[in-house]
Amino acid sequence: MFILNTIEKEDKKLATFKGVALELLKKLGKEKPELEKKFLAKLSPEAKDIYIKAFNISRIPVKEGTEIKDVFAEVFFKSQASPIRHLGAISAEHALRGVYRVFLRICSPAFVLSRVPNLWAAYYDKGRCLLGESSSHRSEVLLYDFPEIPPRLLEFVAGYILGGVSVAGGKNVEVFKIEDNPQIWKWVVTWE
Repeated sequence: MFILNTIEKEDKKLATFKGVALELLKKLGKEKPELEKKFLAKLSPEAKDIYIKAFNISRIPVKEGTEIKDVFAEVFFKSQASPIRHLGAISAEHALRGVYRVFLRICSPAFVLSRVPNLWAAYYDKGRCLLGESSSHRSEVLLYDFPEIPPRLLEFVAGYILGGVSVAGGKNVEVFKIEDNPQIWKWVVTWE
């Protein structure tokens, strides 16, 4: 099973992502310990153990990592129309407002979206992300080679894309998740 920073040999094909993706969750949990307690109580023992022990440099199995994000969103953002999408959006805002804040002021949403494949490769060890058809106010983000991606993670990614385009100055951003082909996941992004 999960060993901090390592996956045992029999789990070599297990999809993982960087533990830094949990940084915001831990920060918000410390700010609202009563909600964090409810969140931890709803996690499976495996996911709870991973959440508690993970560091920014850890590799988090996608299955448990998605459970962590989904349960966290349901507890902390239950009033949102889509709690997991909202968590994705604020995760992007948190990640991109730091060192990238000044840089994003001069970038267009289209440029930010052009960097999505690099960002995917930096965080996830499974799937190949590419940009599809793009114009000045519309882009397609495509994900190949990850047919078993959890549906809730697809929704989190939609929120992350929305948050990233918003941080880059996009207005009235909409992200449509197209699920008609599990060999190629697609998000269509529009903005003003």
